[in-house]
Amino acid sequence: MIPLLRIVWLAAFLIGFSVLVSLQFVGLPPDSNVLGFVRIWLPVSGAMIFCLAYILPREPAVWAVPVLAYLVPAAWFREAGFVNPLYLLILVGASALSAWAFRKHLAG
Repeated sequence: MIPLLRIVWLAAFLIGFSVLVSLQFVGLPPDSNVLGFVRIWLPVSGAMIFCLAYILPREPAVWAVPVLAYLVPAAWFREAGFVNPLYLLILVGASALSAWAFRKHLAG
C-alpha cells in the first residue's frame, strides 16, 4: 500500500510543479524559444524529480531538486522575470511538506 501512496503523492506533487512552471510562461507567444525549451525541460525535470524522490525518499536534499528545476528556465535564458517569488515560496513549502511526509510516513 505504501508504494501506491508514494506514487499518488509524487503524482500530485508533480502536477502542482508542472502548473507552477507553466504559469511562469503564460504570456509568451506560442512560437517562443522559451516555450520550446520548457516543452522539453518540463517532462525531463518531472521524470528526474519522480525518480529521485521515489528511489531516495528519505533524503531531504532530493526535495531541493524541484526548486532548482523551477529556476533552470530563468537561468538558461538569463531572465529573472521568469521567476515568481510567490510560486517559489509555494514550491519550497510543498517540497518541505513532501520531505516531511516521505520521511515520516511514505518511505516504507
